[in-house]
Amino acid sequence: MSCWLGVAPGPRGGPSRAPRTLAERGEAALLRGDHAAAQADLDAALAKDPKDAWSYAARAALLFQGGRYEEARRDAESFSRLKPASPAGPAMRALLCAREGDRAKTQRWLDEAVARGGAGWARALRGTMLARWGQLDEARADLDAAAAAEPGPWVLAERADVLNRLGFFWLALKDLDRMRALLPGDPEADVRAASIHLDQAQYKDAAARLSRAIGRRPKDPDLYRRRSLVAFVQGRPADCLRDIQKACALAPADPKLRQELIRGLIVCGRDGAAQEAIDSSSLSEAEREFSLGYLRCRQGRFAESRCHFAGAASRPAELVAKASFYALVARSLEAAPRPARPKGQELLIIGLGYRQPFQVTREALAQLVGCELIYSNLSDTAVADFLGLFPIPMRAIVFRRADQDAIKCARDVMPGFDRVRCVAVVTRGHPLYYGRLAYRLANMCRRRGIAVRVPPSVSIADAIPSLAGAERGPAGGLQVRNSDDLEGVDRRLPLVLYNFAARGQWRVELCRRLAGSYPAAHPVTVLAGSGDREFAPNTVPLAKLAPVLSKADEAVTILVPAAR
Repeated sequence: MSCWLGVAPGPRGGPSRAPRTLAERGEAALLRGDHAAAQADLDAALAKDPKDAWSYAARAALLFQGGRYEEARRDAESFSRLKPASPAGPAMRALLCAREGDRAKTQRWLDEAVARGGAGWARALRGTMLARWGQLDEARADLDAAAAAEPGPWVLAERADVLNRLGFFWLALKDLDRMRALLPGDPEADVRAASIHLDQAQYKDAAARLSRAIGRRPKDPDLYRRRSLVAFVQGRPADCLRDIQKACALAPADPKLRQELIRGLIVCGRDGAAQEAIDSSSLSEAEREFSLGYLRCRQGRFAESRCHFAGAASRPAELVAKASFYALVARSLEAAPRPARPKGQELLIIGLGYRQPFQVTREALAQLVGCELIYSNLSDTAVADFLGLFPIPMRAIVFRRADQDAIKCARDVMPGFDRVRCVAVVTRGHPLYYGRLAYRLANMCRRRGIAVRVPPSVSIADAIPSLAGAERGPAGGLQVRNSDDLEGVDRRLPLVLYNFAARGQWRVELCRRLAGSYPAAHPVTVLAGSGDREFAPNTVPLAKLAPVLSKADEAVTILVPAAR
């Protein structure tokens, strides 16, 4: 029964002795994954004793894993007739109903399994299903109870997933450390933890976890592949290529690894080796066209790149959506005029958008082509893949709204100007939306005589540049100010104010000061910094700003458009 539920205490005779019967031998074979031996032994056991309930349970698990659901159902029903009080019967029924997509019946059988007992595993199973349905708080309650009763590796792994999805990633990591202690030779806990660290842009921790996993399983190509992706996101192409080459050496016939090897060669600038790998590999036609499009785009041959991406998109494959988007990018790059570069140094601030397809404008793309160094505040491979289209070195930075993060992040960016003239900072949403990072960067650049430009780009409620409209001018046409700094404000340019840590009468006084420079009917847009309305701009007349601003949290940003 244990295999069915995802836990594995060992054959019925216990782990301390070898199996003595056909049934025990069949269950042991099932636990170690030898399905052919398990089938033969369990069939023989049931032929000898057709009333052996747990052999029915074990064979039901075997049949379920093999996709033979009707046969699994019959064995589950046989088990339930022989063990009517056991929670395992309704648990098996629940899994079969879940496989068929019948949520109501799945819930009913899970509730029945929990009602019959089953120590921790029945609640763990229900918690796992609730998590799949998105009922995370209810799932956590079940998994907490299961972990208290039976804190096994499976339960801890499932609870870690739920905790991470709820935003308690540090608690999830604690559960994964406990899981690793229970399975000292298994790298799964470290692999899961590495994924959490990567989501949190904790690149060193992610790489360390994967390195430890590789130490435990050095012949696993997937572990090298995962570590190569961390290096790719972090902007370390040489390390990325080295790991993917190791993965390919361990699994030379894997077409996906072969494609990632080609990408690694491309981003490392080894065009000849990449072309040779494309020509000699067993890629599908769609994958070959996509790889050629990627290579030609980095070479600045945008017309050829567009044709190759379009070719990949025209073939039935999982690359269709991505290739279609990249074909559009290549067409935009082909048509966009090359921007004139300033005589001095320049910082570009570009928002990509929340997820693929990225909502970046043609003008922003053209600016990216001409920069010499990219700092990315994004931690997923889709973004790194997209930025890899441009033959520009990439570095990772971490910014999470806090002012201290903004100071550190800005200080990380500025040394880039010691080597190049034009640097781009790429974020998910527009950094001006939150204000802090842009403000710090603008101040540091001004002190060093570096121009700051914000090409119009679209991202999650990217209200500031879109509302600024055609009134862009020097430095993006936006005045970005700390909210206590209104001296010398130019009414002819849009004004962005951030840092509303002070509340109460101070905010009312700020509204009065603004009313001294702008008419009462002048529109002001309030961009909530967090909460349910985080990306919902609220535009009100200046005369009605005070009550709206008084309810906003300290992460709020406001935009005052230019006055004629």
